[in-house]
Amino acid sequence: MKNKSLQIIINFVNRNTGQDIKNPCRKREIIYARSVFYKLAREHTGYSFQNIGKTLGKHHATVMHSLDNVFFNAIKYSEDCKDTYNKFNGIVEESIITDVDQIQELKFRVEELEQEISEAIHYTIKEKRYRKIKGYTSTKCIDMFLKRILRALGHFRGDRSERSISNANMKRRHFG
Repeated sequence: MKNKSLQIIINFVNRNTGQDIKNPCRKREIIYARSVFYKLAREHTGYSFQNIGKTLGKHHATVMHSLDNVFFNAIKYSEDCKDTYNKFNGIVEESIITDVDQIQELKFRVEELEQEISEAIHYTIKEKRYRKIKGYTSTKCIDMFLKRILRALGHFRGDRSERSISNANMKRRHFG
């Protein structure tokens, strides 16, 4: 068998109708089951009438005739065919709903990642600006420069206590 998706539909129809649709017999039950296969194959695959017909050894005109004339009688008069058709479509719809839920979750995650990327880019732009301060090209020089500035402002914990000690010493020298 050339195509797995058509083989899956054939097996599904055979199992649910109790017929072998590859059998070339012209019994009504088998013809009805084949018409259900043709309809499902046409709706759920992108294959042409010719490719669908080849899987069962039938001509494309047979597939077209079955879809135009036989399928509606099969659904109308055969409960097995009607149940098979509805059951297969129900399974496909359930998988589509599951796929839609997964797609929504993935879209939400993509939006989160896009936001994180945007923030990272914004941060990177700020960092590039920071690296261009006073013409310094080396990040080590810039980091040292910023540490000196921050020390002077007392932003390091260790420097705060040293600064307060040095301020106390300065006060003693000047005033005392």
